[in-house]
Amino acid sequence: NRLRKAGFIIVYPGEQLGKENLLCHSILLANRYAAIFAQEDCSILINVHQTWTFPQLSQKVITGFIRQKKAANPAFVPRIIIASIQDTIVPGMVSGMATGGALAQTGIPFVHIAGYFDSPEFFIELKEAISFYTSMAMANPLVQKVVAGLSNEHMLEFGSFSLQMPTTRIDHEEIMGRWGISGENLDQQVFLDRAFSMFEWAGIAGKSDMIKVLDSRVKKDCAAIFDKYPEKFKAIPSRSVPRDKFLLQLAIYHAIADIAAERGATAVTIKCQDECSANYCTCCIATAFLANDIGTDGKSKQVIPASCETDLPTLLTQLFLYRLSGKPAGFGDFRYVKTDGNSTVLAIVNCGQHPPAFAGKENQSWAEKFSQIEFPAQEHFYRAGGSAVRMRTSGKQEITVARLGVENGRLHMVATIMDTRDVKASRHKAYNEAWPIIEGIIPVSDKVISSRWPSNHLGFVYGNYLPHLVELSGQLSIGYTIWDRGGKYLYKAS
Repeated sequence: NRLRKAGFIIVYPGEQLGKENLLCHSILLANRYAAIFAQEDCSILINVHQTWTFPQLSQKVITGFIRQKKAANPAFVPRIIIASIQDTIVPGMVSGMATGGALAQTGIPFVHIAGYFDSPEFFIELKEAISFYTSMAMANPLVQKVVAGLSNEHMLEFGSFSLQMPTTRIDHEEIMGRWGISGENLDQQVFLDRAFSMFEWAGIAGKSDMIKVLDSRVKKDCAAIFDKYPEKFKAIPSRSVPRDKFLLQLAIYHAIADIAAERGATAVTIKCQDECSANYCTCCIATAFLANDIGTDGKSKQVIPASCETDLPTLLTQLFLYRLSGKPAGFGDFRYVKTDGNSTVLAIVNCGQHPPAFAGKENQSWAEKFSQIEFPAQEHFYRAGGSAVRMRTSGKQEITVARLGVENGRLHMVATIMDTRDVKASRHKAYNEAWPIIEGIIPVSDKVISSRWPSNHLGFVYGNYLPHLVELSGQLSIGYTIWDRGGKYLYKAS
C-alpha cells in the first residue's frame, strides 16, 4: 500500500488468487505466481520476508519468472529486491539471507534490504533500489540497441604490450565470438610513416629538421593553436615546446584519424611508450582529440574513443560509455584515492590526454572549454617530449567511472559514480605538473575500491550511467561490481 501511494504499479498474485493463497506456500503456487508476474510484464520483483519462508519457493518463483521473460525477450535482465524484516525475534532476516544464497547459487543478482518495514529509513532505501532498477528498465531498449550494434565495432591497436601491464590485454577471439567486436593490430610505424609524409625533411624523416609542411590541415591547426596562443605552451615556465614538435603531434593525430577512417575503426588505442615518447614525440594530442567531439580545427567531429598504453579493456569501457551516453569518454589513471572521515576522494590524472570536453563544465561552449586548456611540455621521463593536454574539470558534476576487467579468467565490469569538486591550478604541483586533473567524491571507501578495481586505469563520462552499465552487463552475460550513489553494492559473479 505504501508503494502504491508512492505511485508504483504493484502486481500481487495473492490478491488475485484468494486468501488461502495470499502467500506463496507450494511449488504449484510458485509456478502460478511466476506466470502472473510474467504475464503482467513486471520489471522488478520484490521478494518479501516478513518471517521465515521456504527459500526454494522464492527461488522457484524468481527463476520461473526469469525463464518466461527471457523466452519472450532474450535481452531481459532480472531486477530482484529481497526485503527482509530485521528483528531479534522474527526470523525474516534469516529467511532473506537463505534466499539470497539460493539465488547466488544460480547466478541471479539481487539487492537485499533489511530493516523494520514501517521505518522511514527502510522505505527510503527500498525506493532508492526501485528507482535504480527502474532506470535500468528504462535503459533496456537503448542497451539492446548498443549490444545489437557491437558487431559494427572495430578496434584498431597501434603497438602491443605496453609497460609490462597484463591488465591491458584482452582475448580478441573471445570478444569477437561473444559480441562481434573485431580488432586488428598495426605497428606504430604505420601512423609514423603517414605523419612523416606530411612534411618535407632536411634528412631522415622524424629525426632531422622540418623544411616544409605539406599537409594543409596540420599547417592550419598549428597556426590556429600554437601561433595564436603561444602562452598555452608556456604554462610551465621552466619548459618550452618547440613548434616543430607540436606540428608532428598534430600530424600523428591526423594520420591516425585517416587510418581509422580507411579501416573502419570505431575505437583506437596507441602504445606510445616508449617507442614514440622516447624517439619522436608523445601521442597525447592524438589520443585526446580522437576521443573528443571537437577536433584540432575547432570543428565538430565523430568521437573515436581512444586509450593509450594499448589498454584494450579500458578502450572497450570507453566505447561502451560512449555508445550508452553519446558523449566523449575519457581514459585516465586511478591515481589517488583517500578516505577522510565520511568522504572518499578519487583523483583521475594521466599522461595529458583527457578529451578536451572535460575542461571546465560539461555544458560550456568549445570556446569556453578551450580557454581553460593548456599545452605544456611533457614530463621529463618522456625523452622525446611534446605537448600534454592539460585541464581541470570543474566541480559539482556527475561522472561515471568504470573499467571492464577480468576476474579469474572471466570478464567483469566495475563502476561507481563521482561528484567532482573544483580543482585549482596550483593543484597540478601535487601530481605531475603537465597532466590534467579530475577530483571528486565517490561513495565507497579507499580500502574497498582499491582492492576491487581491476586495473590502474579507468574510463569516465559525464552523467550517471550506472544503471545502464548493470543492464549492459546483464545483456552481455558478464559479472559486475557496482557502487551506486548511496554506496549500495550491486554484484553479480563473473
